[in-house]
Parts: sequence; C-alpha cells; structure tokens
Amino acid sequence: MTLLKESTNQVRGRSLLGKVAFLGGVAVGATVLLAVTAIVFGANRELPNTAMFTFDGDGTVSLIDTTTGEWIYQAPDAVLAPDRTVLIQATEQRGETVVRALDSVSAVERWSQSLPGSLSVRVVSPGGDAIALMQATETPGLYVPEPAQDTTIYIARTDGSAWQRYDLEGNFLPEAFTTSGETLFLLKFLPAEDPYHYEVHRLDLATGEMLDEYTPEVELEPSMRGHARAQAMASDGTQLFTLYSLDPGEEKITNPLDPNRQHSAFVHVISLEEESSFCIFLGQPFGARRIDNMDMTISPDGTSLALIDIGTGTLAEIDIATQDIDTDNLGGYGLFSQDHRKVELAIGADNTLYMAWEQSVTAYEPSARNPIAGWSAGGEILGIDVSQDGQYLRALIPGQVRVIDLVQGVEVASILLPAEAQEVVIAPPSAQSRFETFTCAC
Repeated sequence: MTLLKESTNQVRGRSLLGKVAFLGGVAVGATVLLAVTAIVFGANRELPNTAMFTFDGDGTVSLIDTTTGEWIYQAPDAVLAPDRTVLIQATEQRGETVVRALDSVSAVERWSQSLPGSLSVRVVSPGGDAIALMQATETPGLYVPEPAQDTTIYIARTDGSAWQRYDLEGNFLPEAFTTSGETLFLLKFLPAEDPYHYEVHRLDLATGEMLDEYTPEVELEPSMRGHARAQAMASDGTQLFTLYSLDPGEEKITNPLDPNRQHSAFVHVISLEEESSFCIFLGQPFGARRIDNMDMTISPDGTSLALIDIGTGTLAEIDIATQDIDTDNLGGYGLFSQDHRKVELAIGADNTLYMAWEQSVTAYEPSARNPIAGWSAGGEILGIDVSQDGQYLRALIPGQVRVIDLVQGVEVASILLPAEAQEVVIAPPSAQSRFETFTCAC
C-alpha cells in the first residue's frame, strides 16, 4: 500500500504579468482548491519540463505540474533517488520498518520489503535500486555523527533479494553507493565517542569486508577535518561532490601537495564508477569567515561546479576534468552585508549563473559573470532551481513558489505550498519506470 498525503493546497493559475525587470510581490490569477487523493497520471506517463518536486523538513516529497497547477501527489517519509526515477519510502509499522519503492511519476508502489526495528533511509543509490538504512537520529545537517562505538547498517535492494545487516566496529555514516551497487562508501568518525575528524572507507557488500580507500589523484591525509556544508551529484550519478569548511577558530587544513599552503575549505570528490576519491582545495579566503552562508551547484552538463561564500564575497568555479579553479570577488558589487545568511545557486542550460539571497535573484552572464538581470521574489528565498531546458527559474519562498519564464522575462505562475516546504527540485522524472513487474519481498 502506497502512503500518500491528502492535499488541500491552493495553486494559483498561469498568468502573465508583462515584461518587467523585477518581479513584484502581488499575487494574480485565479485560485483553485485541490484535494488530491488519487493518482493523476499513469505509471509510464512522462511529465513535462514544468514538473517540480518539493521537500519539507518532515520528509514529505511532493510533485506538482506547474503548467496546469495540478498537485499530483504527496508522499511522506520519502527520499527521491538521484536520477529521480523512484521514491524510496520508509515507514514504521508494528515494530518494523516497511521500505517501499514508488514510481516518481505516479507514486505507484513497485516494490516493498520489511526490515526489523525503527530505521530511516540514509543513502539511496543513483538509480534507486539499493538503499542503506540506519536507526533514526536527531542530528541535523550532512554527516553529523552521534557518539557511537559500533554501527549497524542495513542494505535493502529492489531486485527482490533479502536484506543484509552489517555490524561495524567504529562510528560510521554511509555516504554513497558505487554505480555497480557492490560497494558502499563510508565516513568513519574519530574519536568514536567524541568525533572530530573522519576517514573515508569502502564496505564490500558481498563479503562485509572493509576496504582501504584508493585515491590516485591526490595523496589525502589519513584523517580529514571539516564540516559538510553542501552537496551535489553529477547528473549521470557517477560523481558525488561535498563542500567542507572549518568552524571559526579551528586550525586550517594543510595542502598535502604544498605544505606551505593552508586552506579553510575544500571539495571532496568521490568517483562512484572508479571507486576512488580526492580533494580539491579552495584558496583563501574561501570559507575563512562565516560558515552558514555557502552553497554549491553543478552545471547541467556536469563539467563544472560553482561555489559561493557570502561571508567573504567569493565565487569559485571548478573545471571538474582539470580541477582548475577560477575565483571572483563579488563583494565589489555591493550586494552583500553581514546580515546576509543564506545563499542559493543554480546554473542554467546556457551556463548562466543564478544567485539568490534574501528576496532577490541575480543572473550572471555565462563567461565574465557580470550581473545582467535581477528579480524580487516577494519573500525570503529558501531555494532556486532552473528547468533542464533553461526556460524556467523557480524561487521558493515560505509557502509559495514563484515561476519565472527566463525567455520572456515574466512571471508565469505563483504556486501556493505548505509553509514547511524547504526545497525544490526542477526537471521531470524519467519517462519510463525501471520496474517491469511488481516484486514484493515482504
């Protein structure tokens, strides 16, 4: 049985405000009240480019068609697979955890399995066919461990095989599955009862043996320090990027290739295909001041990363193939102040960079990164994204998504959301489900 929420959210219809340089905060268009209790689309229907996923702080994933205003479904306790073909839902029932795979287009249940105890999803493989689960924790943020001498990890697979349990000595958190699905990257935190630094390890899921980490590109320090601030995955699911920085007052990180250079931030890169990892160290002053105002995004073609540190007004762009870094000091534009605490980045199909802070979105040209356009979202911006074809930018503000047609330069919709919605993901899910038949491994 698929668990879906009943939706009574208002959606404002499609409307044109006219070509203006900045968006106003006035809501226009007809208001429609939707109560969605059934599946709207069939299992194999492809959604248009205007499909939008939203996420709230309680683990609910919702799907909306922003052209029609249709609220397609809401799935509680769910995680969207990196390739967006499937939702993984974990719910506790009578002392067990039932894990389900739902088609991301229709929310139709395609697979389910029961595991012992109260577990939560920690990592989903790129295609959603392998799931790592652990006991639920109250620790917020990426890779923030609780004190622990031992770790238990469960692995479930949607191919109908039995679940597996791994009891590990030490304080571990799962980070990512390899593309083969045969290995799980883990972070081991030390000391176990008072974690301060971490090591990267691999778990062979067939034998249960811990493998040493292989890092051909850069000689990593055996133990790394830093706190994960943001994360992005390549669109093909072959690489995972995590931005780390230090807290104020912590000793800077020494570059192992140049002992005379020290850093406050770096990007940890994992090749999920080659099962290797390396670090790209960011030059000063990136990460040297405040720690709560950084973001990172990957270009649609997967060739570059853009990173922003509002604390120092620094934009860094990394060529993933060469690891070359271009930096720019944006402080000269007079856009930032000590009151700016949250920043969001997105890159369009033409490599235009979009940066959002407070109530404003600014577009920067693809090459020189000069500001070329700006909009006001009419509220504090919590997240932005650009559609795959580069036509639409969507800005999430509390309780609402403002949809901007970047080609016409107009707002085309204003969609009302639950006030707790905290993130949006643009781009339609896969056209075809990977599941040919229903399989139950209950």
